[in-house]
Amino acid sequence: MMPKPAPLLTTLKQLMPSSLEKYWRLGRYDKPIGSHLFFMPAAWGLALASPMWYPSPVLMLGCYVSASMIRGAGCAVNDWWDRDYDRQVERCKTRPIASGEVNTAQAAVFFTWNSSPLILGLLAGPLPTQLAVCALLPMYCTYPLFKRVTYWPQVMLGFTFNMGTIIAYTLVTGELSAAAMALYLGGVSHTIVYDTLYAYQDRDDDINAGVKSTALRWGENYKEWSSLFTGVSAVAWTATGVLAGLDPAYYLGVSAAVGHMIWQFTTIDINNKKDCWNKFASNTYTCMFLLGGIMIAKWRMQQKKEMQKRVQH
Repeated sequence: MMPKPAPLLTTLKQLMPSSLEKYWRLGRYDKPIGSHLFFMPAAWGLALASPMWYPSPVLMLGCYVSASMIRGAGCAVNDWWDRDYDRQVERCKTRPIASGEVNTAQAAVFFTWNSSPLILGLLAGPLPTQLAVCALLPMYCTYPLFKRVTYWPQVMLGFTFNMGTIIAYTLVTGELSAAAMALYLGGVSHTIVYDTLYAYQDRDDDINAGVKSTALRWGENYKEWSSLFTGVSAVAWTATGVLAGLDPAYYLGVSAAVGHMIWQFTTIDINNKKDCWNKFASNTYTCMFLLGGIMIAKWRMQQKKEMQKRVQH
């Protein structure tokens, strides 16, 4: 059982023409948690790169809109590749492409329109941003294929979902730093954990459909695997603070984020689909803890600089 959409989303859905409702579902706009999780790594990158203690509200809004659109394009690609598999999965068989509501040509137009923020990145961004966008395009077009050949498709999803960190950071600074790369790698590992918890919902259907996932690979050993990848996130995010020279307050955010990840995999009931969904959805908090850590650390650093200036004068 999924949570009900937010009132604003329900209102928007009611106001739109019925002919567009299928595209609303195709892009998963009725389930914004995916957009949030796709956006948050970009928010981390903006916060780390910002000359102020807070990221630019204009850039944050632009990144959120872009993340929502690109995630919608990714959903269309995923559903096109998986249309035959989705018909065999109870949770997915009513998706617009699998059910026949949206045909291939319509999905292609939807995909092209929702990919437009990447074109802007290619045209307006500095060279490192352009290279990051060029890397993201094939990643989010092909990652659904990995579930056909490996039990580790969540690894590819992690690399794809966190490219926003590199794109946003390089967009502001014009260069890629070791700190930003560590932040990115920590996010990759975080995604592997939360998407595996999500994948436990579909284990039986995936077996019947012949597709693979880390949930099938980990099986009952999910706590051990989750501990490993949570540890990688902890080390990478700690390295971010060291490499960026962040105030120690940052590590409170890291501790809260890692603690929340530990809470998820130590309390989840992998045989309860509702609990799997709820644990997956709660990763918005994990992301917010880390973002808050970056911003508070930079605020304290800014306060110290201003105090030093007052003393000198």
